[in-house]
Amino acid sequence: QPKDKWLVGPTLDCEIFEKLLKGKRFGFEGRDIHTLAGWPKEAAKRPTKANIAKAFADLAKRARKGDQVFVLMSGHGSMQPANPDPNDMEPDGFDEIFLPADAGGWDEKKKTVTNAIVDDEVKLWVKAILDRQASVWIIFDSCHSGTMTRGLAVDQRQTRQIDPASLIPADALARARGSAIQTRGGAR
Repeated sequence: QPKDKWLVGPTLDCEIFEKLLKGKRFGFEGRDIHTLAGWPKEAAKRPTKANIAKAFADLAKRARKGDQVFVLMSGHGSMQPANPDPNDMEPDGFDEIFLPADAGGWDEKKKTVTNAIVDDEVKLWVKAILDRQASVWIIFDSCHSGTMTRGLAVDQRQTRQIDPASLIPADALARARGSAIQTRGGAR
């Protein structure tokens, strides 16, 4: 991602939530908290797609009946054209995506943003934990909520999302929008 899109807040968010979870109110043990944040020297601690997927898989393996699992996903979010799966229709023609540290640009061959974490993947990851009869509380503190103004005056508002147009070619976005109209039976 271009340097002007780098975020500082997610690492701070992780530190704040870790302190909260370890506090008296929740009482989590440090050994029960796994953090992927920032640009640490140890590659296994970077919030890359592979590391995030592995952390979810590890959670699913460790989860037991009655466990309470908390996941914080803090960073950039966006959208990409939905996959063509007829069993997973997206009314707007787009999948929501979370952009890990190793996210890249549009891959025309795969029709996806490189290394983006798609909402469908998160659904499967969470389901694997729920299947172990654990409870899951997941928070996405991601900039895809770009229309939220946080109560600022109009001249102080800043869009906090990665515009899909900066990741995905215009023709791929147009196809996705066309697909959305088609799925609702409207005229093109």
